[in-house]
Amino acid sequence: MRMGLARAKEVFVVADGALWIWNLIEDRFSQATKTLDFYHGSEHLWSLARHLYPDSPELAAAWIKPLLHQLRHTPEHRVIHTLEELLAGNPADPIINREVNYFKNHRDHLNYADLAARNAPIGSGSMESACSQFQDRLKRRGQFWSPRGLAHMLAIDVALKNDTLEFLWN
Repeated sequence: MRMGLARAKEVFVVADGALWIWNLIEDRFSQATKTLDFYHGSEHLWSLARHLYPDSPELAAAWIKPLLHQLRHTPEHRVIHTLEELLAGNPADPIINREVNYFKNHRDHLNYADLAARNAPIGSGSMESACSQFQDRLKRRGQFWSPRGLAHMLAIDVALKNDTLEFLWN
């Protein structure tokens, strides 16, 4: 909030599919534009492709290619319709059922074509990279921090990265 979140014209939140994360997002950022991380979504499609074609990576790749395109470029959620058609032909398959439900639960978080047109993020890779950098700097072998000390170190590191170090002292 101190950095201007309340004044932002729009807030984007990109997250993986974990239910607890979406509950937290809804609680803290209900007005934000919410997006399922594209990579995590594509991982679920790949899981399904490997399930359908366990002995043929080539067939799995051929099957998934148009679905990834649908997921990334079509605003009307054709990928969900395609998966529902697959489920209709295999209603007892628990893997297909799980993945169809995953995408149906995230129907409102799959607007990748719209986001790309607005130059908005569709992936959480930059955030995951930042987390990795924090871990590399603050969790090296032999380094131990108390919770309070770690909070102070993180505040300093974030302020340095954001060029806002002067705010820590005011």
